[in-house]
Amino acid sequence: MESDLKRAVVLHRSVTKSNPIISHFIKKNFELLYADVFIEIASKLKSYAIVAAVAVLDNENPARSIDFLRSMLEYDRFAQRILLIPESVPPAPLMKAVNRAHVHYMWNIPTDDENAGVIIRKALRRVEKLRRPLEKFSELAQITEELLNQNEQFR
Repeated sequence: MESDLKRAVVLHRSVTKSNPIISHFIKKNFELLYADVFIEIASKLKSYAIVAAVAVLDNENPARSIDFLRSMLEYDRFAQRILLIPESVPPAPLMKAVNRAHVHYMWNIPTDDENAGVIIRKALRRVEKLRRPLEKFSELAQITEELLNQNEQFR
C-alpha cells in the first residue's frame, strides 16, 4: 500500500540545494530525487510515494522545466507541481507552465524560509486530500473481495 512507501519529492536539477524549500522537505523526512529529465528517474519512482515535483523556470530554456513538470503530471496527477520563478520572467513562459504543466504553486525566487514552510504544508495537505478517497476505495475493494471469497466458501 502507498502508506508503506517512502515519501519523496522529485526535483529538477535547476533547483539548488540552498533553496529554503529543499531544507523544509529534508526536515519533513522526504527523500529527494534529482533529475534533469523525467526519464532519468522514472524507473525509481515506483518505490516512492511522490508528493511534489519542483523546478525552477529557466529564462533561457523555459520548456525544459515545464516539460519536466508536465511529465510528473502524466506520471502522478496528484503530486503537487511547484515552479520557482526567478525575477524578470516574461509572462509567456508562465502561461505555458500553467496551461501545459498545470502548476499548483508558483513562487518567486528567492523564497524566504517562512514562505517555504507555508508552501510545503499546503502541498502536503492537498496531496492527502486528493489521495484519501483513492485509499478508501482501495480498502473497500479489498474488503469486498474478501467478503466475496467468504461467500464462495460458504456456498
